[in-house]
Amino acid sequence: MLEHQRAYLGLTDSSDYRWSNLVPLDPPSVGVVDPAVLAREASAMLRLPGQVVRVGPDPSLNEWNMLAVGFPVWLWWEGEGTTSRTVSLDGVTLEMVARRQSSSFEMGDGTTVTCGVSTPWVAGARPPGSPSPTCGHVYTERGDYTIRATHHWQLSWTAMGRSGVLPMSNTSSAELEVGELAAVIVER
Repeated sequence: MLEHQRAYLGLTDSSDYRWSNLVPLDPPSVGVVDPAVLAREASAMLRLPGQVVRVGPDPSLNEWNMLAVGFPVWLWWEGEGTTSRTVSLDGVTLEMVARRQSSSFEMGDGTTVTCGVSTPWVAGARPPGSPSPTCGHVYTERGDYTIRATHHWQLSWTAMGRSGVLPMSNTSSAELEVGELAAVIVER
């Protein structure tokens, strides 16, 4: 062990004062692969399933093709919630499984809504104007809004008897027009 350390440090004379103060060390490992490092590299190759932002009630169901100020908007996403892949990198096989954990919706009005689950809006399933039981928002001003969603994933990996978790994300967006409705009383 000391001979290896001495050679590693380039010491040639055993009487050298530096040699006498050395403590035995394990030899440096050459070619040892860290599966955690490989998992980070392999995660860059993993394509997460695309997610589509959906809003309800569907604006196309009314003659104005928009939602109304003060009316509860339901938010949900469509797309696979799990994906898996086996990757071989530097002679090591990694098993990877990514699961969607939540989605954060930037609503375009300065509000961010984060939801772990979402419920799709279905026409007639609830009384009109009912808020989403899981993920929703109410706009207070009219306007054209871009909803940007960041979908948060947890990537679990196993390789060489080790395992770990890495965070990942992907994004999607939707456009939404919100207008004001006014009641007009007409005399007969």
